[in-house]
Amino acid sequence: MNKNRFYMILMGVLFFNVTFFSASFGKLPANADFNAVKRVIKNGEVDYLVIGISRVCLKPGIASLGKWYVKTPGGISRAGAKTKYGLNAVTSWVGGWFSRMPDDQAIDKTDAEKEMSNFVKDFIKGDKLSTIQKKAKSVWEDHCKEYAIYREFVELYYLCKAYDVKLIGVDIGLKRLYKNFSEVFEFDEICGTDIQIEDGKATGIIKGRVCSGQEKKRQVLDAIATLVAREYPDDGEYLDEEVDITDALEKTMFVFCSPNDARLAKEVGMPVVVNAVKSKKLEKLIKTHKWPSIIWDEEHIVNDVTDKKEMEKIRKRIK
Repeated sequence: MNKNRFYMILMGVLFFNVTFFSASFGKLPANADFNAVKRVIKNGEVDYLVIGISRVCLKPGIASLGKWYVKTPGGISRAGAKTKYGLNAVTSWVGGWFSRMPDDQAIDKTDAEKEMSNFVKDFIKGDKLSTIQKKAKSVWEDHCKEYAIYREFVELYYLCKAYDVKLIGVDIGLKRLYKNFSEVFEFDEICGTDIQIEDGKATGIIKGRVCSGQEKKRQVLDAIATLVAREYPDDGEYLDEEVDITDALEKTMFVFCSPNDARLAKEVGMPVVVNAVKSKKLEKLIKTHKWPSIIWDEEHIVNDVTDKKEMEKIRKRIK
């Protein structure tokens, strides 16, 4: 064998190894599947898992949750608002709560912050805090705890608990609607939209900003900084503003479904698109950044997440 041929073979072997190992460690390759996602967690490459709640943990989208909330008895009369928005509108995630645009257009054209603000003003303003909590619990009991939560999420949840990965839930939806969900699944932090409460009633105004786009990114980065700071307390106080989270972000996996999450996805080491909404923007982002895109199995829905025996079977299976 002449020297030129030998060097060509050697360079080929080196190129294969570099390509293989770069795809196996650190950032997930574009063709990564759910097993690859689980593998990097087991390999200790993930310290923080940030995951969207609606459409990723829960099968229902945010519009379905909003519709169920409105249709649940209780609270002040909503006759005018119901007529205005139409409760028979698209019930999958469309970027807004009750948009009438076709599903494949709405996510790219709807102003999510405006829609959320309108929803709070039209459907929650004036309700007592106790009423909001009661209606949120009814939505959970009637529509979410049974046949609505993906088994893949439950597996990821137990993996995080087994491998000491911090778990952050995030959603554009109202955090108060996820109270019962977060009682079953213990997240280290939950980021979402909050509402103003005065004298025990909702004012109809968003507290701060809607958890979308730049605000979602800000909330999650703050949550990661808080979790990092807790590992290095200074006299019992957490100095979040002094925490460098550069290394933490490299070991953060973000599981999401919407183009509105792109700002945050670009900040983390391992973005993973799951159950992608119909969006030309998201399709372009996936191709440009070579993000993995996975679809949870529609048949893998947990019968009842409050059934301890069923949940224990899933937990044992992931080891």
